[in-house]
Amino acid sequence: MANMERHSTHSDEIDLGDLLRVLFRGWKTIAFVFVLFVILGGAYAFLGPATYESRAFVSIKENNSLLERLGWVQDASVLDVLAEERLELFGSNAVLLDAIEKTQANTSISTLNKIPLLGSMVARFQDHLHEGLEQDGRRVVLRELRLPFSASKHFFILERTADGYQLFAEDGSVLVPIGVLGQEIEFEFEGQPGRIIVDEILGRVGTRFKINQAPSFDTLAELKDRLDIEPLTLNTTEQHYVVKLRSDEKFFGVLLLEALVESYVAVLQKDLQRMIVSAEQELESSLSTLQNNLLVAEQNLQFFKEQNPDIQLSAASQNLLNNLLEVEIERAQLELQRNLLRPYFDFNHIVLEELNNRLEQLRQRRDAFNDLMAAFTGAENQLLRLQRDVLLAVQLENVFSELLSSQLAASHDAQDYVHAAMTVSQPEVVSPKRPLVLAVSALLGIMLGVFIVLIKAFWRPMLYRSSELQEMSQLGTLAIPDATKHRGCLSCLSWFRKKCVPKRQAVSSQLLIDWQPNGAAIEGLRTVRAVLDNASETSGQASKMAFLGATDGVGATFISANIASLFALEGKRVLLVDANLHAAKLHNYFNYEKERSGLVQLLSGQLGLNEVLFEVRKGLSVLSAGQRLSDSNELLLQPTFSAFLQQAEKDFDYIIIVAPAILSAADSLVIARNVDVAYFVARAGQTTREEAEKALERLQVAGVTQHLSGAILNRVDN
Repeated sequence: MANMERHSTHSDEIDLGDLLRVLFRGWKTIAFVFVLFVILGGAYAFLGPATYESRAFVSIKENNSLLERLGWVQDASVLDVLAEERLELFGSNAVLLDAIEKTQANTSISTLNKIPLLGSMVARFQDHLHEGLEQDGRRVVLRELRLPFSASKHFFILERTADGYQLFAEDGSVLVPIGVLGQEIEFEFEGQPGRIIVDEILGRVGTRFKINQAPSFDTLAELKDRLDIEPLTLNTTEQHYVVKLRSDEKFFGVLLLEALVESYVAVLQKDLQRMIVSAEQELESSLSTLQNNLLVAEQNLQFFKEQNPDIQLSAASQNLLNNLLEVEIERAQLELQRNLLRPYFDFNHIVLEELNNRLEQLRQRRDAFNDLMAAFTGAENQLLRLQRDVLLAVQLENVFSELLSSQLAASHDAQDYVHAAMTVSQPEVVSPKRPLVLAVSALLGIMLGVFIVLIKAFWRPMLYRSSELQEMSQLGTLAIPDATKHRGCLSCLSWFRKKCVPKRQAVSSQLLIDWQPNGAAIEGLRTVRAVLDNASETSGQASKMAFLGATDGVGATFISANIASLFALEGKRVLLVDANLHAAKLHNYFNYEKERSGLVQLLSGQLGLNEVLFEVRKGLSVLSAGQRLSDSNELLLQPTFSAFLQQAEKDFDYIIIVAPAILSAADSLVIARNVDVAYFVARAGQTTREEAEKALERLQVAGVTQHLSGAILNRVDN
């Protein structure tokens, strides 16, 4: 029940309770913004452009590694460097460009005659995308497209025909008049040759596709940004990678990964085969040289022994010979390795640097042994050198022959140098991150909703409590609870009836005495009626009254209609006059035609009072606003309005006038001068302090404040 509240001191301080009340009152705004942002975020997350990540586990095995046969696989530092080189080779320009060429990754295709937004959304729901680009169920699969470099600045149009396709340049000129699916077609563009092979076109005749082919190096830079190669195990014989590729097309990333691995394996196969074949040639050449050297050395030694049969090596010289042979054999082997690997590594490569360091150490040891050998003079020195040459050639021949045999065996299995296996997972959406987008959208929606409510509350402060209106107006203020919070589904039914039921059909009353005869709002209105009854009995001059709202929609018509109905229930004779000639709404409460003849026709002299009055329920008569005339706004200023009120006062106990908003029309001021009692009406959560102050100031300037008996704050939260 509404009650009179005492005057309270206004404070500009905002405490936590006020803040929470502001947020609670604006929960509908917060909820609306929250739902809106969640819907927008969901639309972006599920229907917006998506980036897919394709992931593959790649295992590569090299069966014939020259470095393994040369004994380099035991050196950890060398293995690390070689592993990094393998990783660099996997992501090298040569491998990536070859994969781009195989998949036509630098070629983009889009349909021209489609609804852009709807078509893109439909395409994202199609899980059967294969190679090529598909939108709206239309697709073109290019096996090959070769365009001149100058064509990268232009686009081309491919149109589906009954027999195949046609290819047009950007300016509309025909490049391929008759294209047959699956056949290679050559054409010229700007005097340079081009070639195209189209395997498949899905779409009706006349479907047009826009084709762009960017330079391969532009696509290469983009591919490097989207490619991530993570090594798991790397050595000279086995490599294991996790390769990730982000793509705008769902399954195109899988195709590109397959092409990438295929290109990498081809490069490895080619390099290993070239290395083994080259090593075989180097070994054959070195072995031939050794055999010639051995033949010459044996002949020289045989000739020396024939000339000096009694010369033998001493124990010291024999020991020196064994040590020298050990150094010379190792040095010759390292020189052979350097010759085999030099074509494939840079001069400062770690393998060649290590070989050069070892050779330098062996050279120093050899020089030291040579100095010792110089201490032997005469025939013994000569015999020592000749035996060194023979024994060195024999042992090196054996080593080189064994190495050559392994190389020859490897060359017979050249196709088995590299084995590759790849396991690809289903592409996953990585952008936008749907859970994150939804969470951020929800958070932003709540934050923005709260921000809007707070800005609205602090930049346009509204009246929420009757004490605030009482303090501002210095009038006794009554509060009427919000009736809509208790009507539940009946409120929805009322709205449906008002919007959807034809006007010719009768609908039930909108009065609270019919909807909520025992609700808090009707009890508040009964309090208003009691106050008016008391004023009438005290002064004896309260038969004419009006409820003046600051703006439209505050509930002045609602209060007038319900107060009139409550007076009628007391057995009083009540006349309810709709004097809101600008925006009449009284017909919504009593279900009569809005254009019914009424006050306008009465004041203009077209009809008499008895002709325009009609009774809506026992004791309650209504005078509608009537049909507007060109000078309707001036009618209330005429003496006929006052004369009408004086005449009606004789037949009715109460005359309640529905007035227009104070800030919308000056008619409310005229009405205020012609009534005995007026109440200022504001609506909680809608009427701002500024509007209420301006309306009260306008009443004061007009000199009608003496008729103001109080104020009413409508639709207050309980």
